Amino acid sequence: MSMTREHQRVVFRKKMGMTMLKSKVYKKLKKCIVDHLAPDEVVNVIVEEAEDHDGDPILEIAVVTNVELASERFFGLGLRMRKTLLKMDEERYPIPTYKTTKEVEIAAK
Repeated sequence: MSMTREHQRVVFRKKMGMTMLKSKVYKKLKKCIVDHLAPDEVVNVIVEEAEDHDGDPILEIAVVTNVELASERFFGLGLRMRKTLLKMDEERYPIPTYKTTKEVEIAAK
């Protein structure tokens, strides 16, 4: 089940001044996430540029999966994302959130 554009807007609203990430960085980051969580299905990965509460640039990463995964499945993913970003000279720190398609649908109502 794929998320509709409307679900994305409702659940992961863009903050003022936020822009979508460059395609190359997004593709590599998504591949990193999908590879780490395989064989579980990653339905969607939403990556947006933002600033943390100190004004430092970050990447907000929403990972949507088809089923709820045990927390152990995510161990090491943050570091793996960070290493992937650094290989592309991307200094912004990844801040991931994890949701299931069911959680997205409930939030959209």
